[in-house]
Amino acid sequence: MVNDVDPESPPWGLLGGPTTRHPERAAQASPVSHVTEAAPPFLILHGDADLLIGPRQSRRLFEALVAAGAEATLVTVHGAGHGFFNTEALEQIPPLRTTVHTTRGGKPDLARPGVLTSGLIERFFDQHLRRDFFD
Repeated sequence: MVNDVDPESPPWGLLGGPTTRHPERAAQASPVSHVTEAAPPFLILHGDADLLIGPRQSRRLFEALVAAGAEATLVTVHGAGHGFFNTEALEQIPPLRTTVHTTRGGKPDLARPGVLTSGLIERFFDQHLRRDFFD
């Protein structure tokens, strides 16, 4: 988790000090504070071994999107740390295991096991971006 007592930590740079001293700024900086029903579809990928930003942060965003009635997909990548997407994670054999929670199709928070592949991400973009780009 982010160290809130170290002046070199990300919250200090963003907020001008620890989150405990700037709770209003911290709330304003949180994407959870800006969720509305009109939010675009979200694809959230988070490693469950992330020591910089805990996986609970992505879960909170997902839950806020669900509560607002927005479409959201949360992919928890098992054994992956922070920045896993900037590594060869998509090329690992066997692929990294995932748990996918989604509200797609209007069904609330269906969890299913899966694996991290480029296809998982491409399907999301195909469904939500490519259709609009070519329409």
